[in-house]
Amino acid sequence: VQTCALPIYKIGELFLLKLRSAMQKKAGENFDLREFHDIVLKNGAIHLDILEEIVEKFYAGKPGSVTGQTVVAAAMES
Repeated sequence: VQTCALPIYKIGELFLLKLRSAMQKKAGENFDLREFHDIVLKNGAIHLDILEEIVEKFYAGKPGSVTGQTVVAAAMES
């Protein structure tokens, strides 16, 4: 592992944790961690902003749907 790659992995980890937390809040009791993992993993290696759009679209039909600014941007403000 190259040392310069480590910050990139941490950024990805933090992004996914914030996205998961935001989706848990939006979906409430309907949130399923396995379902979230399936959405994230089935899309393979893609840019995080595209992944965020895919996850937001999936959860848009669930209670407390995502609207307006991106979920991660909203989570970072709070």
